[in-house]
Amino acid sequence: MTTRFSKWLPALALAGFALLGSPPSARAVLSLESQGLDINGVAFRVLFRDNVTGNPDPFLANGAINPAATVADLDGDGFAELIGNDANPTVTGSLVLAGATAGVPIQIGRFLVNGSSHLSNSPGTSGIGTLVSQSLNVINNTGATGEQRVAVSDTGFAVPTSGTMISSASGTILNSAGGIGGAGAGSVAVFSRDDDANRLFGNLTGFFPFGPATPAGGVVDGFTGQLFTGLYNPPQVVVPFNFTAPYSKSVQFNITLAAGSSLNQRFDALTNIGTVVPEPGTMVLAFTGLPLLAVGAWRRRRAHA
Repeated sequence: MTTRFSKWLPALALAGFALLGSPPSARAVLSLESQGLDINGVAFRVLFRDNVTGNPDPFLANGAINPAATVADLDGDGFAELIGNDANPTVTGSLVLAGATAGVPIQIGRFLVNGSSHLSNSPGTSGIGTLVSQSLNVINNTGATGEQRVAVSDTGFAVPTSGTMISSASGTILNSAGGIGGAGAGSVAVFSRDDDANRLFGNLTGFFPFGPATPAGGVVDGFTGQLFTGLYNPPQVVVPFNFTAPYSKSVQFNITLAAGSSLNQRFDALTNIGTVVPEPGTMVLAFTGLPLLAVGAWRRRRAHA
């Protein structure tokens, strides 16, 4: 059964993504930034950016900052970040977190991150603009409670400029014994935002500002910090929007995990649908294909690792 699944998964994913249209190669700003404390209590900011690769691992296996890590301000926010790698550097609009060793989960501070993939179809096509973020599991493999504030964002969305913004989220927090949630196991707070000023990370809230401290344009929020524990699959947040192009899309998830706890099958999506609604078949394949595209690629890399 597993073999048959792996055969049809990439084809279905690619079909859905093709309907949305591949982003132009000139755009390469899809980014993930995480902020937290390493195992030694040292504050960090780590940035993963579309098409950027060839860097040492930002963290050592014990959760400490790697002294040999690349440090730069690639996103121009005035902060020097540790720089990670994109395991899918030849595909613009698909950011897959990776370490220096292909197919191996990556340590980010106190968390071991497995199968973390992020997709954007900026500037948008067929009346749809979407940003998808997901991970198979995030495990606190250290002996101390960990907290990270993670944001994923892309700029340059031009389609659609009015219609409906839909925010979706789901996941499961398991405690150190493998049960769902429970006292002190952990939590996730979810945010989502469209920013008419086209700022990367849309001025979301973090330990430090993800964007400029003073808003420079209108924003439309979906999730606004809803806190979840255990198994969560909240109702979609649906709000109208009316923007001028270009604008940015961002999702943020603040993760707290006790030692040995994990966040599994996390999924966050922020999708704009234009006033002219696409055909139902297009919508089904698009929403199915976007998340599966990165998962299929990750599964193939793991199979050959």
